[in-house]
Amino acid sequence: MNGVKARIARALLLLMVTSSIAAAQDPTPGTDLPTDARSTGSTKNSGVIVIPVVGAGPTFGLGGGAVPAYVFRMDSTSPRSAVAVGGLLAERSSWLVSVGGRLDFQRDNWHTLFGYARYDVHYPFFGVGNAAGDANQSVILQQDGNAGMIEGLHRVVGPLYLGVRYRFDDVSIGLDRGDHVTPFGSFMRTDSSVSTTALGIAGAYDSRDDEMSPRHGTFAQGTAMYARTWLGGDRAINSYEAWFNQYVPVKQNAVLALRASVCDAGNEAPVWQLCTFGARNDLRGYTVGRYRDHALFAVQGEYRVSLAGRFGFSVFAGTGEVAPSWSGITTSNLLVSGGPGVRYLVSRSHRLNFGADYAFASHGGAYYFRIGEAY
Repeated sequence: MNGVKARIARALLLLMVTSSIAAAQDPTPGTDLPTDARSTGSTKNSGVIVIPVVGAGPTFGLGGGAVPAYVFRMDSTSPRSAVAVGGLLAERSSWLVSVGGRLDFQRDNWHTLFGYARYDVHYPFFGVGNAAGDANQSVILQQDGNAGMIEGLHRVVGPLYLGVRYRFDDVSIGLDRGDHVTPFGSFMRTDSSVSTTALGIAGAYDSRDDEMSPRHGTFAQGTAMYARTWLGGDRAINSYEAWFNQYVPVKQNAVLALRASVCDAGNEAPVWQLCTFGARNDLRGYTVGRYRDHALFAVQGEYRVSLAGRFGFSVFAGTGEVAPSWSGITTSNLLVSGGPGVRYLVSRSHRLNFGADYAFASHGGAYYFRIGEAY
């Protein structure tokens, strides 16, 4: 899915939402570098902006594109809303186009999202489970399809929002033209063409002091999605996902960012909807999908320091595991990652950084370049 998205405006969320949906649980452009669904935009109440998209990661390599967006206010007390279109190109002829929007209204009591994406991506597939990831044998898959979503959240109390989400996808996968031999024939036959349609509940809690570079507060999201054949899809799948970010100021120029995430994908989930490391930078250093299965947990922390002028640095570390089910989580196959990063402040008014990280992992490592922070 996550080329890298510049998070200068709320519109960027929209492209990111549609692209993340397009992959369901990855991989598609945009997973290698994170985005925030509610980025701060221009100080103007309305106007057209063009957001550059550039980034690099181990799954799709170098990628880039642009997101023209119209940013506006639904009322005087709600955050800025946006409607955007976007396109991404990455290595191996991967591409994505999408349109989406975020509408906040009624004195910030309603947060709504909508989006649609069409994509054709090429990425390495290692199989399913810890043993497959450890074997490090992969083929290049071509995955093409389209996906869409609608979400509406209403304020319950304070920064807590609850609501519903609807999502559909129609996906076909097969071997890339350059790959003719594969040890994963059973997956190709089972999941070569699958449509899913899901309805579920979603929630968000956001008490951060700043959406681009928070120094304190909490940002958490969760979904419980239920795909059913009577909704129009091919399979019945229960899937659950949640993550929790906490930001703790250490001193005036430093902050400790903590993150925990969990995922559970039902037995009938196709391979691209399984829980995967590397997506949303859980954990950095792993090609998206090298370790994938029906259950996942990850915890990580990052220490960020701003230096004199525009430069800064970070150090990060994390661990986690995938398993066939939650009962199979034993911590006996823990994966670890960590490393250093440098930051350059490209916008003082938006506290927006350009970052370069190197993540050491259990079986090597990878470079990352991004606009904004990992989480």
